[in-house]
Amino acid sequence: MMKAIIISAGLLLAFTAVTAQTGGNSPIQEISTVFTGFEPRLAEVNKIQETPVIQDTFPTIKDTAYSLLLRSHPTVYVPDTIQAVRLKGEPLKKLHRLFIRGGFGNYTSVLGEIRFNSLRAKENGYFFNYLHNSSNGSISRVGNTQLSDNVLEAGYQHRFKQLALGVEATYKRNGLHYYGYDPDLYPGIHEDSTRQRYSMATGMFWLGSRHRTDSIRMNYQVKTQFYHVSDLYGTHENVFKLRANLNRFTDLFAHEFLGGNLEFDYNSLVRQEPHDSLRNGWITTLNPYFKMGGSFWKLQVGAAFIFAGADSGFFAVYPRVNGK
Repeated sequence: MMKAIIISAGLLLAFTAVTAQTGGNSPIQEISTVFTGFEPRLAEVNKIQETPVIQDTFPTIKDTAYSLLLRSHPTVYVPDTIQAVRLKGEPLKKLHRLFIRGGFGNYTSVLGEIRFNSLRAKENGYFFNYLHNSSNGSISRVGNTQLSDNVLEAGYQHRFKQLALGVEATYKRNGLHYYGYDPDLYPGIHEDSTRQRYSMATGMFWLGSRHRTDSIRMNYQVKTQFYHVSDLYGTHENVFKLRANLNRFTDLFAHEFLGGNLEFDYNSLVRQEPHDSLRNGWITTLNPYFKMGGSFWKLQVGAAFIFAGADSGFFAVYPRVNGK
């Protein structure tokens, strides 16, 4: 019974679907299927034309063309205004233009000194000095002990841009008595016979360059000195000295200098007691050298050629090595 109901329902639904497709007055649609032979063909495709490329690890330098502009672009630079830096160095000692000292002591001793000099200056410098020291006291049974010493000095120097020069003069006079004997035991010794006086006058002139560490210019220093010494009994001595140094700074290894020294001394001695005599002598020294050094060491290597003349001639050569 149940089977018959299901079949009846199915037929009813099929009839209803056919009726809905035809729909009233619409013609019946027909489907036709045409069978024919197989025709093979290839479909058209669009291929991508790409070739593999290996990327280089080195940068590629582009060709650049350079040219000069006929006219530079105007630029304006205005630096910032800053305050000047002031370096604080070591304090300089205060100098005084005038110095006076005096004193008085036992045995009628007198001391006096006066000095006048210039202060710090870039070009000129001078000084004047006088010193007196004497004693007029006496000591029993030893003879006359009086003495008198006087020293007078003056000097001037001027510094130019490339060189400097100076001159100095000195005069010394020393008066004394030989003592240490008992006048009562030696009545034949007169007081004037124990008296002696020495006088010495010196003069010096020097000239030198100021570019010591200039590898282009030569360094030079020249100094001449003369002095005359005499005593109360007619003995006198004259001495002339010349010192010259010429060198050049190279600084190839260790602040080295290559140069030479010249030294010349002339001496003339005249004695009138106990008999007249005259002796002259001279000596000349040539010293080529090579000098170098650092902050804590110095070394100078050279040779000395000595020429001398007095009663007979003399010549010698020997090495000179100085280090510290």
